Amino acid sequence: MARRQVFSLDQLLDGAQRAVAQNGRDATLAQIGQACGAPMGSIYYRFASRDELTGELWLRAIGRWHRYLSQMMKDAPQPRAALLAVASAIPDYCRQYPDEAMAMTLWRQPDLATAGPAKLRARAAVVNDDIMGQIFALASEVVPKAGFEQVVAVVMQLSYGLTRPFVGKEVPRWLDPLVLAAVDGALNSLA
Repeated sequence: MARRQVFSLDQLLDGAQRAVAQNGRDATLAQIGQACGAPMGSIYYRFASRDELTGELWLRAIGRWHRYLSQMMKDAPQPRAALLAVASAIPDYCRQYPDEAMAMTLWRQPDLATAGPAKLRARAAVVNDDIMGQIFALASEVVPKAGFEQVVAVVMQLSYGLTRPFVGKEVPRWLDPLVLAAVDGALNSLA
């Protein structure tokens, strides 16, 4: 007979997210267990390692982030506004969901896809494909001569680079107009 699961996947990941928010990226399994009220046995029953648990947490956080970004793009009135919404969403999301933002620092997508737990590699390898496709489709309308790497650098990496030092801290409001101005100017340079 299979063992009954007392803690759901989301309960364990919620605890892991709280532990990471409280203790930083190096939160231990003991701290994670304490944060979700789960004994170590429940954690090890569900996850083979800390890397597997943090990888699952990262994938969940990225999935939520992508849904947020998709909605921002859908709500924008035209493609350029959608790209600027994506850029401004980065500091905004980090401000609204600081624990999720911290969870997204646990892994880099290429690392999880190639060196992370084998069980997670396939999902990690394609996790960004849909959202990046959406962003590139918008960018092809705004800056048709720009390549994929240029678009990602301007829309995502520029905004994230300005925001990253504040993840895990208060994200200042003065950052928002700075991000928009930087990304808007960079899009103009690609035109």
